[in-house]
Order: sequence, then C-alpha cells, then structure tokens
Amino acid sequence: MDKINKDCRGDSVCPSGLSGESGADMDKKTDDNPWRGLWLVSAMGVDLAVLVVAGYYLGSYVGNWFGGSVFWKLGGVLLGLVAGGYSIAYLIKRFTEDPHA
Repeated sequence: MDKINKDCRGDSVCPSGLSGESGADMDKKTDDNPWRGLWLVSAMGVDLAVLVVAGYYLGSYVGNWFGGSVFWKLGGVLLGLVAGGYSIAYLIKRFTEDPHA
C-alpha cells in the first residue's frame, strides 16, 4: 500500500484517497475559485434582465395584436420574472453540483 501512495502522489488518475490529499484539500481546490462565484452572479443578472425584457416585448407584441392593454405588458414581465426564477434555480443547481462526480 505504501508503494501505491508513493507512486500516486500528484497523479490525477489515482483512486480516491490514494493521492496523499485529504478530501478537504480536494474540495478546497475546486471551491476556492472566486471567478466561479463571479460567473454565477453575472449569469443570474443577465438571465433575469434578458428574460424580463423579452417578456415585456412579448407582452407588448401580444397587446398590439389583441388590443393595446397595459396588462399584456405586465403579464409578459411577470412571465419573464417566472422564467428568470426557473433559470436562476437551474444555474444554482448546476453551480452547486460536484464537478468531479
């Protein structure tokens, strides 16, 4: 077993626990990147903004087609907010998954 630990040190194809690093050290390497957090926050903001604006324009288009009521725009914005919420939930789910699983 000592020969395996000696040979696997630093090798990325070693079985879990044989590389000489503890699980906490391996988690620290993947979760310590601040750019991942910045990417998540940026993606959430862009998703929400794009979907709300798209909902507004969709509501405006439908409102012009069926009759110009402000409620179509409001409905489109609310639809964009709901879609943005689902999109953000999906992003958070993907962000919190283990990338090595």
